[in-house]
Amino acid sequence: MIGIILISFSLFLLLIASYFDIKYREVADWVWLIMIFGGIILHLIQILTFILNKEPFFNYFINWSGNLIVAIIIALILLLGGLWGGADMFALIAIAVCSPMTVPVFILGDNRVEVLIKIVPRSFSLLSNAILLTVPVPFILFFYNCFHLLIQSDLYKFKQESLKNKIAVLFIGYPRNTVKISTEMETKPWHFDFLEEYDQDTGWRIKFRLGLDNPENDFKRKKLIITSIKNTKKQTIWVQPSYPFILILTLGFITEILIGNILFITLSYLIP
Repeated sequence: MIGIILISFSLFLLLIASYFDIKYREVADWVWLIMIFGGIILHLIQILTFILNKEPFFNYFINWSGNLIVAIIIALILLLGGLWGGADMFALIAIAVCSPMTVPVFILGDNRVEVLIKIVPRSFSLLSNAILLTVPVPFILFFYNCFHLLIQSDLYKFKQESLKNKIAVLFIGYPRNTVKISTEMETKPWHFDFLEEYDQDTGWRIKFRLGLDNPENDFKRKKLIITSIKNTKKQTIWVQPSYPFILILTLGFITEILIGNILFITLSYLIP
């Protein structure tokens, strides 16, 4: 019963967080605080139930705390590596606190998957699922660009870019009109980022970014690019869409609850 309550409670709050993330690319801290405190209370109730029924609870506590520790370690590595922001770290930790310790509803694959489910912390499986669910996105962008290349070939001509950059950018972003981009920067500054930057000597060039800067610096950089667009009267610019990562984590949570770790399942079918 506690497991069902944890799943329902977590999913309800994650859907709320996903809504905020889709609309604003920002989630209020109260969502994660409720998830953390609610998850702690529900897990303590489960442990207390074990104690009152004179059942062993040590393995349950170890699995729960181990899952949380792994989530904290993963989140800190990604945060310090500049791949995540503080909000993403907070979200993964909150989900780990509230995650149920029940097995997936459907266990796919062979016996090796069942063994790994019992050993590998759920926070790792959740994040692994979330990442795998985003794998099709670059290919969707690539086919989108290939289709539009046939219609608007002028948008895909780069004068000073290497062949490697020309191919890579097709998987990462797309060209868009700059008419309303200034307004969108004021209302939806975190829904996209620029893949082109202006230099006085070389002009407009593709520039890829792997890490995250703080929001203030990012906003200043985007405002400077907007100014350059206006000064050079640039009609189109390549942008990289930002994805609602909380929604992706939510999908990772749902798939982990339903079938477990997608990577383990796939490998069990590929490796004899």
